[in-house]
Amino acid sequence: MRDRRFHFRLVPLCKRIHGLAEKQCGNGSGWTYAVNGSFPGKACGRYTLSGGKSISWIYSTEKNPTMAM
Repeated sequence: MRDRRFHFRLVPLCKRIHGLAEKQCGNGSGWTYAVNGSFPGKACGRYTLSGGKSISWIYSTEKNPTMAM
C-alpha cells in the first residue's frame, strides 16, 4: 500500500515582478492574477487562457484578496 500522507504537486508560483517580491510587504503579501476581472481560483500554471481573455497581475498585501476590479 502506498503512503499518500506526503503526496503533493508543485505548481508555478509568481514570486517577483519588476522587483516587487512575494512577502516584501508582510507575510500575507504576494502576487495574484485575474482573468477579465475575475479571480479564477486556481494556480496560474493550471489556467488555460483562450479566446480574447486577458490576465491582470495584482500585488496584494492581504493573504486572500477580495478585490473589485
